[in-house]
Amino acid sequence: MNTDPTYPDYLGSPDGGIGEFGFNTSTSDVHDPATTYDFMGGDRPRWVSPYTFINLKEAMVEQFRAINISLVAAPLPHETLHLRFRIHRGGQVELRPSFHLRTTRRLDRRRMSGVACELLDEAGNVLAFHRCHVLSLDQDPDGPFVDYSESMPWLDGATSIRFIARHQILHTHNIESGPPVLDANRSELSYGREPIELAWNAHRHDEQETTSGLTYMLRHSVDNGKTWRVVAAGLTKPSYTLNPRDLRGGENCCLQISASSGIRTTSIQGHSFTAPQSPRKAYILSPDQESTFRSGSPVLLRGGAVCADFGLAEMGDTVWTSSRDGRLGRGFQLVTQ
Repeated sequence: MNTDPTYPDYLGSPDGGIGEFGFNTSTSDVHDPATTYDFMGGDRPRWVSPYTFINLKEAMVEQFRAINISLVAAPLPHETLHLRFRIHRGGQVELRPSFHLRTTRRLDRRRMSGVACELLDEAGNVLAFHRCHVLSLDQDPDGPFVDYSESMPWLDGATSIRFIARHQILHTHNIESGPPVLDANRSELSYGREPIELAWNAHRHDEQETTSGLTYMLRHSVDNGKTWRVVAAGLTKPSYTLNPRDLRGGENCCLQISASSGIRTTSIQGHSFTAPQSPRKAYILSPDQESTFRSGSPVLLRGGAVCADFGLAEMGDTVWTSSRDGRLGRGFQLVTQ
């Protein structure tokens, strides 16, 4: 029995029933709305109703919105080092491609780890100390390696990075003496209705021709560089096919290419341009077009609608219809017959 006075009276379900078929993606069990109750009540068997799911989702959204408002988001005069590295079980440190960029740093609320890193100047003085965070709770600290992804202040006087674990120095990495040389045509960093082939030239500061050892990142802004969104990262070739559907629209858009030789970074920002906003596009994840089902058997429908400008459509705005049966229901996933 559900004691919530606003709980809906689902047709075909008992008092406190879930109202529509439920599907357990782990066990593939189908929960019949005629015999299954919402887990907020005391009856069994239990599953979750659309009413409870939507209310829980909205409560979580409000909670995280409040957290986001409380985040420290003041622009800093210096750049931010986006540092990626891996520590192996034996203590070896493997540096991943990292960038220092002008971005807004936010308060990191992830759980602290026992690892820290320091920026050092040429004399070995500590310029900045940063305690690292647990990247994912799914990572086993006793596994063969642990990955880290950190954002910390970048200082141009830094010549090395020292990695520390539980008060023991694991490794000191020497930073490249200069940033890479990057050359790109700013006018080509623009918008087109069709996919654009972007290309640029780059090499390490101490080499003239080769592009080996460089990693690239492409970012997009709708406010002329005040805030950025990553379009592509981890690029190892000085080119990229840009699809306009990957970009948000606006009147003050611009693109930025960044090249990293490990730590040291060079960025080029293109000219401002105007791009239209694009509507959401619907995607059906399952079933595929070749699937067949017996009459009366349950069918799991999964899908949604998304675009760069407006993101993922709300669950309540995702409506399933059939050319034979008309409207089937709402949500990112639905079980029908």
